Amino acid sequence: GAEVAAGALLTTPAPAATSTRPPLDVTLTQVSPRVPRSGTVVLRGTVRNTSKETWSDLEVYGTVARTPLVDAAGLAAAAATATDIEAGLDRLGEHGSLGDLAPGQSRRFRLRLDRAALQLPSTPGVYLLGVQVLGTDDVGRDFEADGRARTFVPQLSGRGRPVPVTVTVPIRARVRHYATGALRDPAGVQEAVSPGGRLEALLGLAEAAGGRRVELVVDPAVVDAAAEAGGRPARAWVRRFLTQARGRGVLGTGYADPDIAALTRLSPRLLVQSRIAGVERWAARDITVRPVAAPDSGQLPDATLAALPDHTQVLVRGPAEAGGPWRTGAAQVINYTDPGSYTGGPDPARPLSALSVRQRILAEAAVRRLAGDRTPMVVTLPATWDPGPVSAATAESFWAGLDQPWLTLAGLPDGVDARRWRSRLPYDDAERARELGEPAVTAARRVIRTGRRASLALVDGAEARAAWTRTGLETVSFHARSDRRRARIQAEQVRREINADLRRIRVVSSPLVAMSGGSGTIVVTLVNDLDRPVRVGITSPTKGTGIRIADFEPVELQPGARTTARLQATADRVGVRSLQLRAVTPTGQPVGTPANLTVRSSNVGVLIWGLMGLAGAVLVGMIARRWIKRGLRTRAEPM
Repeated sequence: GAEVAAGALLTTPAPAATSTRPPLDVTLTQVSPRVPRSGTVVLRGTVRNTSKETWSDLEVYGTVARTPLVDAAGLAAAAATATDIEAGLDRLGEHGSLGDLAPGQSRRFRLRLDRAALQLPSTPGVYLLGVQVLGTDDVGRDFEADGRARTFVPQLSGRGRPVPVTVTVPIRARVRHYATGALRDPAGVQEAVSPGGRLEALLGLAEAAGGRRVELVVDPAVVDAAAEAGGRPARAWVRRFLTQARGRGVLGTGYADPDIAALTRLSPRLLVQSRIAGVERWAARDITVRPVAAPDSGQLPDATLAALPDHTQVLVRGPAEAGGPWRTGAAQVINYTDPGSYTGGPDPARPLSALSVRQRILAEAAVRRLAGDRTPMVVTLPATWDPGPVSAATAESFWAGLDQPWLTLAGLPDGVDARRWRSRLPYDDAERARELGEPAVTAARRVIRTGRRASLALVDGAEARAAWTRTGLETVSFHARSDRRRARIQAEQVRREINADLRRIRVVSSPLVAMSGGSGTIVVTLVNDLDRPVRVGITSPTKGTGIRIADFEPVELQPGARTTARLQATADRVGVRSLQLRAVTPTGQPVGTPANLTVRSSNVGVLIWGLMGLAGAVLVGMIARRWIKRGLRTRAEPM
């Protein structure tokens, strides 16, 4: 028989239905993970009225396709079917009543279907089960379903060895910063890590696994962003994540989830910098990390293997018959991941909900067991996977449903006993066309170079340089593929902001300086208008000007501080010269806003001293002459 338990839910109005979207949105929230030998199959969910009119006399029916699916190709074909008719689903006679639904209103249902009522054969395999909702609108009532949902449910015995299954949970997202280190979208990060957010749901799933083996694939930039976002939910999320990561370890991507294929071809150095930045961030948090290359596309060129560090876990998508794991000469482990789990279940509306993914995992493992394939099955999910709302009960149900006799949860193979890799990685022309190009790489390099130059002037330069490097790497993230132009514009903005900050280190001088006697002192002021301490000196490019100015050795200036510098200058000839005094880092790199001045040098002082000397000589001569004459006169007088 069937029964329905329904209750009204307070929800916000939904947009009107389109010609291709059913007016009633049906979401499955709980499904029996397998078809029992006897008893009932339970389907729970909600029905939401997404139209602008009231639907009345709603009835929910169970549906079933009685032809078993026994291989991966059959699962893929069933998941790709658009309609219940194409999928071969029959509507059962048992149903439950839901009453009426006003626009935007939702109601829960629970449908219990007897094993006998399903009329399934005893043949092992995977079956399609679902629900359809019929109602009456202003036009009337017909036999066409006004809302529907479906999923895979295996029917399999417990005999035989279970298939080892590795489930990876992606903690990955696009992250971008300003030159100051501030997040560009702190509100978005806070939303993602708050209850109901995508990253909160993923972390909740990992926590609910308990002692079961599960792998976390994590971009360290996401953890940094959550820590920087501020607010109680973000701080709580970071604490919970660190607990999970320290207990399980993580598979760490390079910092900012780099476009590995593009960087292998265009800039292996950026790929190395991404890896180093990631290692530094994990070390700062005392987390054990295994490097992973897990492209969201599931494809990598062969040249990538030489660019990756030893002992990297390489996850690429391919058919089950590809086998694995494989081991390279650099002790890298290559695993082909299950392509079916990546695309999810057969429900067109929510193929990647937590429930759809769980049932697809069960189905893929079931057909492997039927085929006698005991190759480890590795499940990777889209980097931006959103499992939908995940309560504590839903998260626990996800893992409990995987506790089936035909599969066992396991960690990624370590490759110790793996066969030697002698094949080619999957990579096609279409995927190559999606790679980031030279403009993105150039933009990233310019940010990193500018940041490196700026860091030389800072007292805390190493930390600032690392931060600007991480910001530059965000431009070559695989996430940037979807908005390349915007990523480059933001990178250029970062570079300009760094340079604008540098200009706040200033040399201030009088525009005209006079020197006499071929030497003198030029008095200038060195100013730090930054909000961080700097260490800079002063120099002047005087080659070919006929004047020499002694450098002012670097000094430390606190934020907002200034100091007076007295520069000794020497001119080798009379004249007027235009000079520039620059602030420089301890390594001699020019930074900041220079002072432009005119120096007038003359020999007036030398002439004056020469004339004074000549006058003195004349005076001495005149005195000597007078004494001589007086002496002669004295001798000429009679005794």
